[in-house]
Amino acid sequence: MLVKNRLQYNAYQNAYYHANTEKCAAHGARWSRLNRVKVNAARYISEAKCKERVLTYYGDGVLACLRCGFSDMDCLSIDHINGRGRKHIEEIGGGTFLYHWLENNGLPKGYQTLCMNCNWKKRVTNNECKRGVGNAITSTSIQ
Repeated sequence: MLVKNRLQYNAYQNAYYHANTEKCAAHGARWSRLNRVKVNAARYISEAKCKERVLTYYGDGVLACLRCGFSDMDCLSIDHINGRGRKHIEEIGGGTFLYHWLENNGLPKGYQTLCMNCNWKKRVTNNECKRGVGNAITSTSIQ
């Protein structure tokens, strides 16, 4: 097929895919199995970029903890400002699912970027521990 422009090519590809859905799906699955290293590398890069975008957005435009300023992306996480993060993660899934969910839902309000230390400190200070208030670790109980 002679293609004059990108839009025409995209329309042709779309029509071909819909006419041959099973054949295209089988080809894609076979290619993914044979190129597992490429697929995993691309997925890792895509997920890291998504995480960086989300953490930067909820860090007020800076890839850092809002409380202490720590900026190692491997130690940063999303915090549910009003608590109840465990319930939300159980509903949608944790890890990269949360970052994709936030992006796909238009980066809603109610989240912030915190490092793991500040996130844990907030959790204990606000008695967000699953065990309840009586069993929460406080700074005075550690000797």
